[in-house]
Amino acid sequence: MFEQTGPHATNLLVLKNILCLVFGVGVLWTIVLSGYELASSLYSLRAYSLLVVLLEGVCRYLTPASSSEISAIAKAKTKKHSKIFETFLVVLLSVCSVIGTHVVVVLFGAYVIENIEATFTLSLLVASLAFIRPLITLGRSAVINLLERQNIESEVKSFAVLVATWAGAFPIPLDWDRPWQVWPLTCSIGAILGELGASVYFLSVLWSKGGTQWKNKARCFNQWYGEKFLSGQTDDTSCEPVYKQYQQCVKDALKKLKIEIPKIEDPSADDKPKE
Repeated sequence: MFEQTGPHATNLLVLKNILCLVFGVGVLWTIVLSGYELASSLYSLRAYSLLVVLLEGVCRYLTPASSSEISAIAKAKTKKHSKIFETFLVVLLSVCSVIGTHVVVVLFGAYVIENIEATFTLSLLVASLAFIRPLITLGRSAVINLLERQNIESEVKSFAVLVATWAGAFPIPLDWDRPWQVWPLTCSIGAILGELGASVYFLSVLWSKGGTQWKNKARCFNQWYGEKFLSGQTDDTSCEPVYKQYQQCVKDALKKLKIEIPKIEDPSADDKPKE
């Protein structure tokens, strides 16, 4: 389901989603404590947008590259300034995504001049959550990778944010006269709730995936210990990474206890004709 593999990448993915939850709940709590005061809420939303982008950049820097990425990087090293050009292109596309989101929001009914700060803040928030993060993770080919479903996390989060932002516009025309109905708070809150929902979903998937991996390791160890280790057959490749770790632990324990285990001879050796 995830394009990243290995314990380090998985732990980093879990930490990233937990931080996304913390940041999202934090900005919502800040907006509520401010009494939905517009200026303070807009400032909190802009800070949250930049914080999310920064978190994605740090995680991308710390994530170990896959074999295909390593090959691509090795080829890119032969070209001068390729990394600088790639970074510049991602920044340019990120700026374009904010502008494009702003245009789409205006086409959906927002004022062109009036409340331009509020509209721009919403555009920055949606672009940061739905477009800039995939650009940081996948590079300039983010759109192609998302269409080819090569990064399910970015795809689901982008979809959840866009749908929740659109759904957040429904309470605006209702005659409830509530402070949180002010533009663009409902859409912004909807976007953050969509992000929180996607983060909770991926954390549950990672938790379930971790439990399954632990069960598989236990099954592999039981199979190896019962069928291979006790009979002295340790050359089999099934579950090799797991049972070799346990084998080393057993050897270290026996060595510390100064216990010698006699080798079990192969019973088939007695049937061989003696020369």
